[in-house]
Amino acid sequence: MDVTERRKFARRRSFIDRLTTTIVRLGGLGVMTSIALIFFYLIWIIAPMFYPAAITPLATYQLDLEQPQLLDVSESIEIGFALTPDGIAHFWGLESGTELVSQPLGRSISAASPVHGTSATYALVDANGDFNVYTARYPVAFSDGEREVGTRYTPLFSSDWLELGVTEQVKAHWFLNRLTLAVHTGSELIVRQFTEAEAVFPLLAARTFSLELPGNFEYLLFGPRGRQLYLLETNGRLLTVELDRRGVPTLLLEQNLLAADRTVSAANVLVGGYSLLLAHSSGQIT
Repeated sequence: MDVTERRKFARRRSFIDRLTTTIVRLGGLGVMTSIALIFFYLIWIIAPMFYPAAITPLATYQLDLEQPQLLDVSESIEIGFALTPDGIAHFWGLESGTELVSQPLGRSISAASPVHGTSATYALVDANGDFNVYTARYPVAFSDGEREVGTRYTPLFSSDWLELGVTEQVKAHWFLNRLTLAVHTGSELIVRQFTEAEAVFPLLAARTFSLELPGNFEYLLFGPRGRQLYLLETNGRLLTVELDRRGVPTLLLEQNLLAADRTVSAANVLVGGYSLLLAHSSGQIT
């Protein structure tokens, strides 16, 4: 190899060395930048956990609704839903604030509550004490390239209403094709359980059980997987009732959650059903 060739080879090797060094440096900087961005993203996600709690009104809607029995919004937070005592389901756009459609059920509703264990599904009781489960659906379609969200309010199981015999608030839980109803009337807890409760198919005969209670409880809430019931008085007295696989209720625990000078003003279960959220007369939430 003569001198000219050695010089060309040396220049080529020097160029390749510089190129390789630059690529390795850029790769290292890219890795460190990616790690830093992931770190800042995690901080951005976690930071709100350390902010003080606050409630900020986002919108006010002027709707001609007579004391709705039920209020809810779609999972996409695009459509609001309200059920009024005259049995009319109202849907309105959360962005526009205008009513989109109303659907009459053909009967007056005396009580309505969400069905635990699912979403956009509601247990309804009419003025005659008949019971049914309805679900709100929001199908998405595209017309001329435009996204459109529809509304449907249909029975979950069957259009036939079942005779319940009471017009009080009914709590329902649907899990693994098992529908459990709980009604508190005076000093008695009534539990009805429908097995093989599959959507679209009519409900079969239910097993009915009852349990005498030591008092009149204002709040009735389902616990985890529908296997427990929480009964709460305004003075903070709590009963925990366990339901076996057949739906037979058994008193499991009795305790008082509040001091003697406080009363419960609102109660609900947190996600999972293992914890209770209470608002009481002191203006605090526990």
